[in-house]
Amino acid sequence: MFRATRVFHSLNRAAARNASTLVVAEHSGNVINQGTLACVTAASKIGGEVSLLVMGANTADVVADACNIPGITKVLFSNGASLEHNLAENTAKLVQGLSGDFTHILTPSSNVGKNFMPRLGAMMDSAPLSDVMEVVSEDTFVRPVYAGSALATVQMKDSIKLITTRTTAFDKAATTGGSASSSEVSSDGSDAG
Repeated sequence: MFRATRVFHSLNRAAARNASTLVVAEHSGNVINQGTLACVTAASKIGGEVSLLVMGANTADVVADACNIPGITKVLFSNGASLEHNLAENTAKLVQGLSGDFTHILTPSSNVGKNFMPRLGAMMDSAPLSDVMEVVSEDTFVRPVYAGSALATVQMKDSIKLITTRTTAFDKAATTGGSASSSEVSSDGSDAG
């Protein structure tokens, strides 16, 4: 029994080193918003590589700025008219197509994030965790309950953890000093209408 427990714990430590997070960025068309910068800070607390997904039409300036955010390893971007207005159906479909490469998918707890994340959860048969205020470990997070009157520590068991972050709970990441690479991902088939 003791030996099995020891093996289990060492496997958990090995899995922790392989964490990879996708932050779904929100932007104004020119600049990454402050909520996304807070989300990047939350993602860095999980550990492992952090990638940023920028979606929209004509996102070249946003992608260039995103590559300068410290802590971001790679900026993925997808340009297309179907992604310009952050429709939940299109966003969820694109993110689902990328999800296999990540252990965590984070987005700011905003109207956009709260719109597509439940849809993504249903598509992936995974329960999203909303309004995370603190990262305890790779699978354990703190979030408010009872209208913010109490805090709950939640351990997630899903293989891909879907999380929205309370943007006021995390410091904003810097916007200079990073050197991430960028690559385009296809948005084919992500137009729901």
